[in-house]
Amino acid sequence: FSNSQPGDVILLAPCVYNFDSDYDIGDSQPDGDTFNEIEEGIIIRGTGDNPEDTVLKAVMHMISINLLVENLKLTAKETTKGWKNVVYDDYDLSTVFRDCIIESYDGDLTSAYFATPIFPLAREISLINTRLINRNLHFSTSDAVAGIRVESSDENRLTLMNSAIEGFTTGLDAQSWNSNPNYDDLYSIQAWNSDLTTNTYECCTEFSSTTCVENCPFDLQVPNTAVGNNVWVYSIDNLMANKPYYTENLPSTVLPVKIKFGKVLTAGQTTVYRLPSAYPALPSTSSPGTGMAQYYQFDSTARLKKQKRAKVRFTKTKIDENFNDPLTLKVYFWRNIVSDWSPNPLPLKIITKPNGKQFYQVKMPKRNKLNIMIAFAEDFVETPL
Repeated sequence: FSNSQPGDVILLAPCVYNFDSDYDIGDSQPDGDTFNEIEEGIIIRGTGDNPEDTVLKAVMHMISINLLVENLKLTAKETTKGWKNVVYDDYDLSTVFRDCIIESYDGDLTSAYFATPIFPLAREISLINTRLINRNLHFSTSDAVAGIRVESSDENRLTLMNSAIEGFTTGLDAQSWNSNPNYDDLYSIQAWNSDLTTNTYECCTEFSSTTCVENCPFDLQVPNTAVGNNVWVYSIDNLMANKPYYTENLPSTVLPVKIKFGKVLTAGQTTVYRLPSAYPALPSTSSPGTGMAQYYQFDSTARLKKQKRAKVRFTKTKIDENFNDPLTLKVYFWRNIVSDWSPNPLPLKIITKPNGKQFYQVKMPKRNKLNIMIAFAEDFVETPL
């Protein structure tokens, strides 16, 4: 981990990785100054058949790069510094947990510096297809009663997608979230198709002693993918990019992507992130390019008419700058069932607007929901030796 470079992938074989009590992953990490702080990062992934195969017993504190964590079981443990949670972070960057299981510390919490399993002071955290589970039934500090505690900060954003927080007194402690928030504040904490019902309080913005007196205003949120024909979704923030608070001159975190759904039957939320690494690797006859990998993960809770294929447009110049020969570009999609890239590329064409602006338009496979990973690649024919 400490020697990682932007775009690296760390693959962990099935095992229980139980670190010493004085070890903190944040103490042995790469130099964040060598990474573009907006988008560059790495992937850490378990290679087992499911998350339970690869268990990481450690704490992840003050990580100075963007992380995509996949297919792991992360269990909080006590360190000599007093940490007893999984994530505590004050770096205004991003972590996405995908297909993971996260468990709280199960011992004495009396001396815990912070015991809430996930506690971002200033970081964007996303849980996708992930479970956060309470293993500790003996709470003794106010910090320990919540699965996730979100502090008041412009850099704090939390997204739950197809996930669950289970068995805590409070699923989400969002005391910084005003019950009458403005638009930006309202969408700083989101939970779509996620289960918080096994907690005493699902999400709370105000407590009186230990009793929740103000629930989170999820009912005010409107999903970005409405019911109808030819539904467009614009201005999609990259879940793997968070803009630091100390400057206003860094690139936007909005992806160069817009989506046209042919027919939406049930409204839902659509999210996208660009993977920080070219992983899984493309076939030998394809190249991920010379710039930042153009791998995109789409997740949506909207239900679609399967016969009406979604179309995704990418700003052409933003894609082309990452490849030597854009004329050879193809787009492939990852087939989860067989763990392989599609042998045939997706339909791709160039759209030119009257103002001269150009887009790549990708026609997605037929799906009831847009849950898919795609990759742009330069295709070439290997020259025989």
